[in-house]
Amino acid sequence: MNKSDFSKLYERVQRSHDAVYRKANVGFAQLNKFPDGSSTNLEVIGIKAPEVLEDELLTLFIWLWSMKDYLKALCATRGIAGSQIEQIANVERSLSIVADIANRAKHGVLRKSRSGDFVKLQNVSISIPQSAMASIAFDKPAVRITVNIPDDAELLAEIGFDSGLAPIDAFQTASQAFTAWQVHAFPLAGV
Repeated sequence: MNKSDFSKLYERVQRSHDAVYRKANVGFAQLNKFPDGSSTNLEVIGIKAPEVLEDELLTLFIWLWSMKDYLKALCATRGIAGSQIEQIANVERSLSIVADIANRAKHGVLRKSRSGDFVKLQNVSISIPQSAMASIAFDKPAVRITVNIPDDAELLAEIGFDSGLAPIDAFQTASQAFTAWQVHAFPLAGV
């Protein structure tokens, strides 16, 4: 492990972060079924699907958490115990939350929780205000929305706690985790 390897990871985290916030896309379609047996095909053109946003967020959390191992390896080259990086990950709430989300995504279930709250990514959605729409067309049973100003859309995602705590914003948590690495771990690792 060297600084060049870490730089590649750092750039990967930056690209993942940028992808999360990039709203424009070719669009998506989804079938909505209702309790009465009826259904509507929703077509949205010009913006990414909520499922894509969720994938991108999970990727960002996984790469943010992967920084821990890289930082520990860089510390080792400087004669600094990797346990100091582990301590940062345990003390910084945002990092322990990122750990839980990354590990749940990786393993499908979370058997142990670094945060102690068994967190999960939830309620990922994209809110499209009317000002962002070029048109809405109703062609039963389809609804077609064309978005011409995707940057006006609002990206939403929460982190839920199995412990019953109120959900928190996933985007803020990712930013806080990245800042925690930068402030507390990068100096130890010499980056």
